[in-house]
Amino acid sequence: MTSDIEVGIVGTGSMAVRHLASWRELGVEPVVWSPRSAAEFAAAHGTRTASSFAELLARVQVLDVTSPTLTHPEYVIAAVDAGVDVICEKPLARTGAGADALVTAAREAGVLLYPAHVVRAMAPWAQARDALRAGTIGTVRSAAFTRIGEGPDALWFHDHAASGGAVMDLFIHDLDIAEWMLGRIVRISGTEDSDPVRRRHLARLVLEHDNGLTSTIEGGWTGTPRPFHAGFVIDGTAGTLTWPSAAGDSTDPVSGIPGEDPHTRQLRDALAARDGSDPVVTAEDGARAVHLAEAALDAVRTSEAHLV
Repeated sequence: MTSDIEVGIVGTGSMAVRHLASWRELGVEPVVWSPRSAAEFAAAHGTRTASSFAELLARVQVLDVTSPTLTHPEYVIAAVDAGVDVICEKPLARTGAGADALVTAAREAGVLLYPAHVVRAMAPWAQARDALRAGTIGTVRSAAFTRIGEGPDALWFHDHAASGGAVMDLFIHDLDIAEWMLGRIVRISGTEDSDPVRRRHLARLVLEHDNGLTSTIEGGWTGTPRPFHAGFVIDGTAGTLTWPSAAGDSTDPVSGIPGEDPHTRQLRDALAARDGSDPVVTAEDGARAVHLAEAALDAVRTSEAHLV
């Protein structure tokens, strides 16, 4: 696939590296800007740069926001005001109200806002959802999701006011997937083991769905070296769906995922949405996931169940 659109990437962290590789797979050579490290990123990865955010917006038709969470609203709103379509890494914002405001702004401007919830583009999770919708395993009796790893190096992730810790930044994937697969979540309870100084944020969530099903999410950031693992076990009256995702001692979340690289698949879906196709994930889905993560944070901090 090749494209003649101009794409701008805001941010120069690990997600910018992943998105850059995927854009190149799609035949797109992005322009990059960051308030601090664009030159270093360009030297390391051979990218073009813009001298300012205003210049970047003036040059592109799609803005790909991979910067820290607290900066997402600023960049998204600027792009929306300029009539530029947006792909934004999860979470859309640090709060549900902030995410809702972005969705409203994009809708009123007629601009695409595509939340980068990459797990929906990962074949095992997407295929499991298809199997559930087809009734392959009968009536679901239980479901458990796991996502655990050492955690990111950047210090802002471990400032929970800025990132929401592992619950907002990591579990948001499984909160989104649990609702996508199993039905609307109406109540969340849970516990946490949080030590930001040691870069540890472990949690266990119990999700109650509107159809009476209960599912769980467990894991987080260990703060100590360990392989990354993500997976699920969904048990039904006629069978079980399971996926363990781990590749030896890899700390790479996409290692071992079969099929097209999920980041590439995700960006391909966003480009198709610009042309009128129904996206795999909508702006409203992205905002809903932030509300779920916010409720989960309240639940683990107060040790009380929270309605969603």
